[in-house]
Amino acid sequence: MKARFQPGHVKLDPDGLNEEGEAADPRHLWHAAIAKRVGEHLEIHYPGHPWRVECPVGQGIVRIQLPIFMRRYWMVIKLHELDTDPGLRSITRAGGEILERYQLPRASFDLCNFLALKKRAPQIHLCANGWIPD
Repeated sequence: MKARFQPGHVKLDPDGLNEEGEAADPRHLWHAAIAKRVGEHLEIHYPGHPWRVECPVGQGIVRIQLPIFMRRYWMVIKLHELDTDPGLRSITRAGGEILERYQLPRASFDLCNFLALKKRAPQIHLCANGWIPD
């Protein structure tokens, strides 16, 4: 079961839920809270970007992605690193590194920058089908 952050809510995958739709294992709620906290932190520092955050139960990691560019790739941060990072500086750094890797400014989402990147980026780096619809 994975907890995923999407702005405004946390989505729990159905395989971790019991018949009543509740988390069958308390760890699932804890991982959902971590994913939500990391996603909200990214949204505060880099608003508007379509961040995807997953915290898979039992793996001891948090994964961060900009799905429209990264396809199958993730920035991975180990949960034990967050124990000694109460300000989540490692999350801020990881989000900034992702943006810089795709030549986006470390700022809020800007449609002009996104469209410019879309024109110059090789299609292999863009979404699952290899392109972004107009």
